[in-house]
Amino acid sequence: FDPCVNPDNTLCEYSAIACSDPLACNYDSTSTGTADCNYFDTSLFTLGENDFIGLVDDEDCETGYPGAYSLPVPLAQDSTGGPLYFVLFPDVESFLVENGFEIAAQDIATVSLSVCDTVMNYNSLVIGDTDLYWDGLGFTIDLYGSFVAPGSSFPIGCPDPDACNFDACSHPFVTDDCTYIELGELTTADGDTGLVTMNELDSLTFVATPGDGLTVEWDSECGELIVDGNTATLVGPETGDCEVCVEVENAEGCEAESCIIVTVLGGIGDMDNIGWQLMPNPAASDLRVVWRGATTAFDVFDLNGRLVQTTTLQPGSQVLDVSALQPGLYLAGPRGFAPQRLAIQR
Repeated sequence: FDPCVNPDNTLCEYSAIACSDPLACNYDSTSTGTADCNYFDTSLFTLGENDFIGLVDDEDCETGYPGAYSLPVPLAQDSTGGPLYFVLFPDVESFLVENGFEIAAQDIATVSLSVCDTVMNYNSLVIGDTDLYWDGLGFTIDLYGSFVAPGSSFPIGCPDPDACNFDACSHPFVTDDCTYIELGELTTADGDTGLVTMNELDSLTFVATPGDGLTVEWDSECGELIVDGNTATLVGPETGDCEVCVEVENAEGCEAESCIIVTVLGGIGDMDNIGWQLMPNPAASDLRVVWRGATTAFDVFDLNGRLVQTTTLQPGSQVLDVSALQPGLYLAGPRGFAPQRLAIQR
């Protein structure tokens, strides 16, 4: 460049573009080197915003992609300005693997990409080198039946399925517009929640705390409920595990529910024969044990006979933490007594 000369573009000299990578937007087959390669050249969205993947679901979201069910995998680029890649968070990877999408997780972790105008160049070790085309909201991968979309493609709504105004198409990270029915946790008259135990000859009263203007409806699998507004009393229950639930509904038809699991024990004679009981079975993280003996150890064995957990068991009814056990079948019981089969499910 020389500001003093007469202008003549034919005399100008420019440095050669150095981008020999076919993945780049400015690939030049006559060039050598990759110093000037550009892997993101579009005005459709920005590289700094969040990006999401999910399964295309025309039933729940007819007008776009179901953001409420999507997972964050932001596009990123390293400090050298190389090809784009997805940031695969550990929680996202675990979710994909646990739900049968291990191959997709491997693909996301290893793919190299560029976005050039309306085309995403998807250079995959799993599905090969594929061009994905912008459809107005994002890019679809037909092999997986999935999509990749930037956060700006999702409308602001409510992505929480438990909310009254749930919208599956909504942006997955914005919940400010969600509205809910007011319903406190269902309790017994003594304040117990979650898991309770009663004798078949007794009665048990439950208390609901709904918000104003809601219709309240009670339901029981256990036996007869005597309902009095926001309270209900269970009488004449059948032995075993069952649920008592309260459901509330507002004028717009939005519903909410809260339940208590009730374990109904047999009479004293039955307890003497059984000696001890555990419930619920299958269990998830809490296991209630009713024990009529002295303080002892409660042992849990796997099906190979290995001791995997020991807890001190006190007389009466006690809730034991079994959250450390992996899902599966076990043998469990007070030490010195015949164990019962225990299933852990989550």
